[in-house]
Amino acid sequence: MEAPLTPQSPRPTSRKRTLIAMLVLAAVCVGVYANAPSGGFVWDDINLIEMDHQIRDFRFLGEVFTRDFFGFQENTRKYGYYRPLVTISYMVDYALWGPDARGFNATNILFHVLATLALFAVFLRLARGRHLTAFVPAVLFAVHPLHVETVSWVSGRTDALCAVFYFMSLWAFMAWADRRAASQDDASTSGKNATRAYLALSVVSFGLAMLAKEMAITVPAVAAIYVLIFHTGFDWRRLKAFALPFVLFTAVAVIYAYVRVEVVQVSDQAKEPWGAAPTLITFLWSMVYYTMKMAWPMYQRGYIRNPLIDTVFDGKAVAGLLFVGGMVWLIWTTIRKDRPIAFAASFLLISFLPISNFVRISGPRDMGFVTAERFAYIPSAAFAFLVGAVIARLMSRWVSMEADEKWGRLAHRVGAFLIFLALVGLFTGLTLRRTAVWKTNESFFQDSIAKAPGAPLLYLVLGNVYSLQGRYDEAEHYLLEAIRFMSSRDREEPTWAYSDLAGIYARQGQYEKAMRYIKLANRGRMNNAAVKFNMGEIYRSMGDLESAAEQYRQSLALDSANLNALEQLSAVLTQLGEYRESNQWLARLNEFLPANAGNETKIGRNFYYLRQSGEAERHLRRAISIDSGYLPAYDILGTVYLAD
Repeated sequence: MEAPLTPQSPRPTSRKRTLIAMLVLAAVCVGVYANAPSGGFVWDDINLIEMDHQIRDFRFLGEVFTRDFFGFQENTRKYGYYRPLVTISYMVDYALWGPDARGFNATNILFHVLATLALFAVFLRLARGRHLTAFVPAVLFAVHPLHVETVSWVSGRTDALCAVFYFMSLWAFMAWADRRAASQDDASTSGKNATRAYLALSVVSFGLAMLAKEMAITVPAVAAIYVLIFHTGFDWRRLKAFALPFVLFTAVAVIYAYVRVEVVQVSDQAKEPWGAAPTLITFLWSMVYYTMKMAWPMYQRGYIRNPLIDTVFDGKAVAGLLFVGGMVWLIWTTIRKDRPIAFAASFLLISFLPISNFVRISGPRDMGFVTAERFAYIPSAAFAFLVGAVIARLMSRWVSMEADEKWGRLAHRVGAFLIFLALVGLFTGLTLRRTAVWKTNESFFQDSIAKAPGAPLLYLVLGNVYSLQGRYDEAEHYLLEAIRFMSSRDREEPTWAYSDLAGIYARQGQYEKAMRYIKLANRGRMNNAAVKFNMGEIYRSMGDLESAAEQYRQSLALDSANLNALEQLSAVLTQLGEYRESNQWLARLNEFLPANAGNETKIGRNFYYLRQSGEAERHLRRAISIDSGYLPAYDILGTVYLAD
């Protein structure tokens, strides 16, 4: 790049062909994930959706912007994730579907459709208006089985939602840059307005992408590469004309960083960095790992162990160095004669940066370098173009920016088309098969344990799944296995296993065992709301209501938003005849669950027991106004009238 590159702008495109291509892409996305909506809530969905009371009411909209992603309860461990836009999407889903997982899964598919369409628009710009070269890689992206974790798992939508705005921001920037390079922004008022609109859309979309997931931080870098490759080279005088978006991108990033660090206040419980050298070496290998998964996604897993590499002489480290070197060579050799390929290769490398683990991502100790298939959602877009563009060129007469007629031969075109169909068929089959794994907690964790035996977290969660289903023997087995596989250094994790074992023993009437394990849990984490709550549950099962009430109170002192503790404490106090205090806790519960017919009925019943008929009638009538079919309210209201 000794001299400036000649600016390139896309040729005019057919709107009809574009619309048809987008409709086909949308249909492909929906078709390949048609069985996803029948799945339930899995793994983190329980915490982020079923247990998060804030997504049930838009009154909490403001709080979403000032809390950790998992921080809807005061005692919840904070992992340093800031995803307010994702939480808002859950709020919208809950307003539309209630707690029905099918609606949430359908929304995930919608986000995948939107991301694919936005990516097609990016590819169309990148291919300078050639529909086939944009369409083929977009189809590969739409059906790629590595995306199942993102699309079929409700909590995985973070990457798809981020990608929607990531690709939209990138497309709008490309449109702005192309107009800027052609000086069309100075041609007319309408041209100026259009150019400003593209710039505004790019910056706003970047901000929204950041609010979905920090993966979007690479948008400015990818945008800069686009300008360098397609419009300016390293001609600094020409680069100045493209400076404004990067000033705005920087402003958005600074505001985001301030909110995330100063307002959300990342917890000191977040994992410490591994160290620069091992992190860098393992990151190099991880790029190879992700790329291999993109190229050959036959073996998928929801729990990936990626041990740290601490020497450059390790074979994986060498592979990582060769991969980066190869990508740099590809960029250097194509930057003049095949700019779309050079851009896609640069995009791939840059998009890996947020998953480098230099800012330590919270994860189980045995996982090592935190790695997940959903992390490849955005990087796979660049990979899809690298592969799909080559196939599309073989299917058409275009090999590079200059036509080469030898590639237009029928044999090449038919062969390339068959390769494309084979890839789409293979990817679709793998996607359908993998989607079935994500349907239930049991199917997912059984599959994950088979592929990552000895991972304590998997046994712990599956034990909880069986416990909730009343399958106590299986629950006990997996919880004991979890304890067996835990390292002696993991002080915290055995606490949850002990607490959960205590719960299943109490439900089976084995109170001596239950008390032994809950004391072990309490010793591990003496001031934990969940442990105190479980201790209260054990006392309640034993019939010791006074002790149960005290444990519930201690749980609420640690976490005043523990809804289960609020509900159980009010019920126990009613049984003890402490009707006034019971109503105080029910009123607190109403702050989190407004317009709840059941709570209003309980308050009315307690007032009836206190011989305050007027207050009892008022709350019972309110319960009926909330839910006219709630029969317990009518029964107690009738009793109140008879008593009067």
